[in-house]
Order: sequence, then C-alpha cells, then structure tokens
Amino acid sequence: VLIKNPPAAPLELVKPLLPRSRDTLEKSDLVALSEGRIADVFGPRFQHPESGTSIALPPEMLLMVDRVTKMGSGQGEHYVVEAEKSFDATGWYYNAHFVDDPVVPGSLVAEGATQLLKVYLIANGMHHCFADGVFEPVTDRAMQITARSHITVPRDIPGAVKRVHYKLYIQESGLLPRPYVVADVIVYDDEGKALVRLHNLGLQVVEKPGVSIEPRFGDPNWFSGRKTKDGEKVVLNELSMHHAAKGELRIGLGPEFAIYGEKLRGPHIPNGCFQFVDRCLETTGKRGDIKVGDVMDTEYDAVADSWYFKENSHPHIPNFVVLESALQAAILNGYALGPTLKYPDREYSIRNLDGTAVYL
Repeated sequence: VLIKNPPAAPLELVKPLLPRSRDTLEKSDLVALSEGRIADVFGPRFQHPESGTSIALPPEMLLMVDRVTKMGSGQGEHYVVEAEKSFDATGWYYNAHFVDDPVVPGSLVAEGATQLLKVYLIANGMHHCFADGVFEPVTDRAMQITARSHITVPRDIPGAVKRVHYKLYIQESGLLPRPYVVADVIVYDDEGKALVRLHNLGLQVVEKPGVSIEPRFGDPNWFSGRKTKDGEKVVLNELSMHHAAKGELRIGLGPEFAIYGEKLRGPHIPNGCFQFVDRCLETTGKRGDIKVGDVMDTEYDAVADSWYFKENSHPHIPNFVVLESALQAAILNGYALGPTLKYPDREYSIRNLDGTAVYL
C-alpha cells in the first residue's frame, strides 16, 4: 500500500511559546530528552527546573525513534515531523513478543509516534504553561490504527536491520483546555510501503494532580511556569491569556472569577487571530481597589507568519495591531482588578473609551 497523498490540511496551529532553534535531532539529543536535559537540546530557555524529569521522553531502552530528520513545514499548509527507527533481529522487542514469531509490537510503533508528539510539544515550549506539568493522551476524540504489514527482521541474515520512517502531519494544536497537538501518522519502510497508519493521535500537557493553575493575583510567590527571556517570572502566561479570551476565567485570572460560567457571561478579551496579548509580566494593582497609577506590563509576539503580515501592503506590523494590543492590555488590566466581582448577578460588556498612546 503506497500513500501518495498526505492527510487533510491542518487547522491553524497555535503559536510556539518559545522560538525553536532545532529542526533535526540525533540519537544523543533524544537520550538527553529522555533524561530531562532539555537545555542541552533546545537551549537554556527551554529547561524547566520545576518540572524535574516529568517533561521527558521515556528511558533509552524504550526510545522508538533514532533520529528526527525534519520539524517544519511540508507540502502546502502541512506541518510535518519526520523521523526514523532501525529495528534489528537482536532487539528485546522481538524476544519479548511472540515466541517463534518475531514482530515488533504495534503498541511500540504507536509509542514511537507519541514520542515524536512529545518532542513537538517540548520544541514549541508548551510545557512552560505550567509550573509542574506532565504528558497525557488527548481523550476527547477517537484514534484509529490501521496496520497493513508486520515489522520483522529475518534472523537468518546476520546484521539484518529493518528501518522504518515516521511521517507526522500535524492536524491541530491549541492551548484550550490544555496545550495539545493532534496528528495523522504514517509509518513506512525504505521502499515507501505503508506499514501502519494512526489517525487522530493526540497528546497534551496538563498540570500535575494537586497543582493549582489558577493565578493568584498580587501574590509575589505565584509562578505561572513561564519566564521572560531575561529570567523574570511571568504573572499570567499564554494559557492564562487563552482562557481569559475564550475559556475559564478562573484559569485566566484567578479563582474569584469562578462566578462566571455557563449561566453568567463574563468579560473576555478578543480571541483567535484577533488576540494580541500573550503574557502579563507585571501588575502593580490590588484586586478590588482600582486607583490611578496601576500598571500592567504585557507582551505580544508578532511571529513572522502572522496573517496580518501577509495581508498588509508593506512588510511591517500594521498600526492597528499595535493599537489593539494596547487596548486589549487596558481591557485586561481593567477587569483583572475585579470591579465586576462586586456584582455577581450582573453581566457586563467591555467598551473602549479613549486615551493617549505613545508608539516607540
């Protein structure tokens, strides 16, 4: 069975939290990731001391990938991850499977694809959405596995090796309700023969059990899991901002905002391709006490493939993006201070008034 056409084109992918510096990985890099040494592979900003070895690949014995040969755009709008793995006749996976019928267990083939999803999430910095996170499967959609051929190595040929190739077409990624990625995966041999296909393989990063991700507004000891490029703690990270835009306000702004839910609409910032606030670095205000001089410092990453660069008449960030980022920061600062919390039975909408902006 030859796979000539890739799966359907993906939806818009979420922005990486950190700029990726590697498009290929060797076996030594994968071993480093299995030991939790993320900084040795992607750089010091990617390391997350609070997570210890929770965000890591499995031990070397269980690594089902030898090399990552590509992480980047593929045909058309596809984002493709490619890798390879060589199986030999002396491998433990043959001897520990069926007696006198040595084939690679299908679960280990799926494990290799899952490990590549872990690499994708780490390479995009998604583990920094939590002070302490772990990997878990995506469970809200059905995964389908189709096997067309066995992976086996003839034992009567000394040194025989069966090399397989993984090709992951990233179909979807996002931050709600937790950072996740979903892919279609094809596993094929050197001749291009499809061996296994996995549809809707998904993986997410979630907080460890018992770890709260509700921001503690005004608490200097609160850590969202995110730091600036200068090493300063971020008060509200990308996960918080996505929830403040289109999710649970208690995760976006703190437990006090749990009053808003299905029955009572709460104030949100714009979402999707019109969300222009990524992080809150600092806030000097006190919740419930709004006064002149309260400061909120925010950041927004205008990545090179953003839609407004493609649609703009010249290759610069449009003025409306700069203005809208400032307006959204003002909105966020206004309702994060909690004026609507005094009236839990009322619904409020957000409208801009006016102000003065200085564009540096």
